[in-house]
Amino acid sequence: MPVVAEETTGRLLAERAASILLQDIVHPPTLEALSSQVGLTSFQLSRLFGAVMGRTIPGLLRQQRMERAASLLLESKSSVGEIASTVGYHSMSAFCRGFEREMNMTPSEYRQNNRKVTEN
Repeated sequence: MPVVAEETTGRLLAERAASILLQDIVHPPTLEALSSQVGLTSFQLSRLFGAVMGRTIPGLLRQQRMERAASLLLESKSSVGEIASTVGYHSMSAFCRGFEREMNMTPSEYRQNNRKVTEN
């Protein structure tokens, strides 16, 4: 198979995996289930996904969860704990660590800093 065709096939498989993964960010498929759905081994999918998407599978899932959480922090009066649960986290500390990793601030700081901007 020509290199271009391999790259196209790889991109399509990675994008398909991402699409399946993001259908339900609260209850995402396991790596094994995801790789089975795209016809690759877990190892092959992990390598391909990182090379094509520039993020790991858990990294993409975390990014999408945190983008949703950021929106909820600004749009709702729900507590940080309720928002963590809404985006699929069972542990408040894991949620806060993940949020800070993605957004470079805690959920409370994000809510406070962005509300100040919109209030002025």
